[in-house]
Amino acid sequence: MPSVLIFRLPMSALMITGLTIGCSGPIKPRETSESEVPLTTGILFDSAYASQYFVADTDCQSKRDSSILTGKGINVSFYNFYQRTSCATRDNASDCGTADVVNDAQNLRVCSKKVDYPRNSVEGVGRAALGNLATALHFYETIPAASTKLSNAALLVLPRIETVYEDSDEVTVSVDNLAYSPNYRGNPTFVIYPKGAKSVREGRWLNVNFWEVPWAIAHEFGHHVFNTHSGIVGSTRGIFNFLPLFGEPLQAQSGAVRKINNEELLIAVNEAFADLYAYYTLGGDPGVTDPLDCFQNTRDAGSSVFIDGTSKVMTAEVLATFTSNRAVAAPQSCRTPSFQEVHTIGAIIAYGIEQVYSAVVMTNGQANSKEQLKASLLLAWAKRVGQTYPTLGRDNTAGRTNLGKLIQEAVKVAATNNSLPNNACQVVRRIFPTYAPGWLSGELSCK
Repeated sequence: MPSVLIFRLPMSALMITGLTIGCSGPIKPRETSESEVPLTTGILFDSAYASQYFVADTDCQSKRDSSILTGKGINVSFYNFYQRTSCATRDNASDCGTADVVNDAQNLRVCSKKVDYPRNSVEGVGRAALGNLATALHFYETIPAASTKLSNAALLVLPRIETVYEDSDEVTVSVDNLAYSPNYRGNPTFVIYPKGAKSVREGRWLNVNFWEVPWAIAHEFGHHVFNTHSGIVGSTRGIFNFLPLFGEPLQAQSGAVRKINNEELLIAVNEAFADLYAYYTLGGDPGVTDPLDCFQNTRDAGSSVFIDGTSKVMTAEVLATFTSNRAVAAPQSCRTPSFQEVHTIGAIIAYGIEQVYSAVVMTNGQANSKEQLKASLLLAWAKRVGQTYPTLGRDNTAGRTNLGKLIQEAVKVAATNNSLPNNACQVVRRIFPTYAPGWLSGELSCK
């Protein structure tokens, strides 16, 4: 299982705040100097990476008048970003200094759009990601409630983000992830991390790259859609500066103090939204996450269970675990859900809302374009979250009440005159049993 780190970057670099991402195992740090040749000019190879990445056309990168790699919805692409953070020890993230940008990103250029670039070339990775981003954007354009204000974004390919631990002379490198940042160099940005060697050694994600999986890229695009329709970005304390596709539970000592605040609740909701957006983009078909180990049923919004067969139900026990002020031991395998991890809670929310929306669409006899219709409800939910979130105050139930308010907005947008069909009410009672009595006897009723 990859180790987990928290990275904090200066405002001039890509911001990564308070979220877990997959990292390589410990390796010895490379020696660097101001005169070092940029990592991806020629060959990018490291023991942390599963593959040898390289620039296929080095001459093109040196031609400042050559075209920058762009695509549908992407107005600029970058590569060659290298950042290092030094920490005194692995045990205390507060001992880490400010991140140092060893090599700033530069434009990724292509001199011929007809070239079939190798799979592991920087250009090949970028073009594969662009293709899947275009699919996610195309679906958005078919949604009746789509906004004309959805901005173009940027693409950052294969950054090297490393943390050096001074007490052991070890370094971990961020791998095995995709991410979304609402503002890097003035643009919303999709980040494509390298594939990690450690995961491959452990038999995970063999013969597949995250950026080649349509669902994975569509999930990140879902964050872009959420930010646009909620309007929250910029009004919180940087909570959306960095959202990864994959997060593992922090390896915190069991019993360690933790605190769930409103921002954490919002992240869980954002993850649910992104999972649903990706699910609808791919037609709502089962198995859209099958190519990715650790994701399979767990992140499939149409699946009622996690990989290990645990039901996706927001029970009182699940809520108590998520909002607990004490850490519980992290699972030994990604096949076991961690109910203190935002992606896991988001997966339960996503499944429950998908079942509600499916029930409503079926009751209304709207079989045609059902994914677009459900996606319209999804966009309406984002807008309602944007209105509700700023009104959330302190929660004396450790976050359980406020989380319920954010989820309930997804149910409200599916109601007609505040009334839900009976099959949708049955879903609410089954998947959100703790919240159902209050929801269905208050603003909502059942037909």
